[in-house]
Amino acid sequence: MVIVAAEPRGTSQEHFRMLHRKIRDWLMVQGIPEEYADTDARLFTSTFYGLQFDFVVMNEPEAATKAFELMLAVFFNNLETRLAGAGQGP
Repeated sequence: MVIVAAEPRGTSQEHFRMLHRKIRDWLMVQGIPEEYADTDARLFTSTFYGLQFDFVVMNEPEAATKAFELMLAVFFNNLETRLAGAGQGP
């Protein structure tokens, strides 16, 4: 029995890349330099996908929702911190 396709379609990878790019581009529009925006977007995207997996596998929607809300709070706190630091100059 083959569980993984011999030649994956790449749909999941493309969806991951699409979300990552959208978050990265949005962060850059907010004023975050690309080097930080790329990493912050990957962290957001990876956590988002991980929490979806957690929600489905563990079947604990309340716990997954709390973790998602915390992820958003951390993400936006980090955004504010980065923007405040960028505004201080050398």
